[in-house]
Amino acid sequence: MSHWYVQTVSGAKRYIQLKKNGEESKRVLRAKAVVDGAVESVNTILDQASEIGGLLQWVAKLAVEAGVEAGNVQAGMALCAARREEAANRGTEYHGAIEMTLKTGTLPGDPALANACKAAAGILLDRHLSAYDSEACFVFKGEVEGVHYAFGGTPDIASPTWLLDWKTVGEGGRDPKIEGSGAASRLSARD
Repeated sequence: MSHWYVQTVSGAKRYIQLKKNGEESKRVLRAKAVVDGAVESVNTILDQASEIGGLLQWVAKLAVEAGVEAGNVQAGMALCAARREEAANRGTEYHGAIEMTLKTGTLPGDPALANACKAAAGILLDRHLSAYDSEACFVFKGEVEGVHYAFGGTPDIASPTWLLDWKTVGEGGRDPKIEGSGAASRLSARD
């Protein structure tokens, strides 16, 4: 499920559609969102532009591994859900530690978290970013080098030239990378 964002008089915000009963719909109807002036999230755009289905591939792999390990569908589904929740909680913990470190300069006591915080600070230093917004909602509609872009979201770091989204990975890790092509890579980064 992709997230959509819309610019309002009071600022950018997450776009939602309501069901007839007034509850938030879990599924956004693309045609209505476009008519309402909403734009897809920057993560959705990056997934489409580079690692198509990266998150879906990860979830599928997690589900298969859990199913094989559990030995039956029901137990596999429960194990997969628990592992997704664990990964989400780990990501939240890392995001919080990075944000605290960037705001206060204080490293957490946990060595793994401290290493992630040092790496994040290094990324900002390498890109010469000193002033930035964290978790600030935005909508971008415009041209860069003759290419039209329309996206929105709440990146972990937003500056006039970079959007950064911290990603946590398993113990095997991976090198930080910048995704996108052409002008888009100058607009956004996922580390």
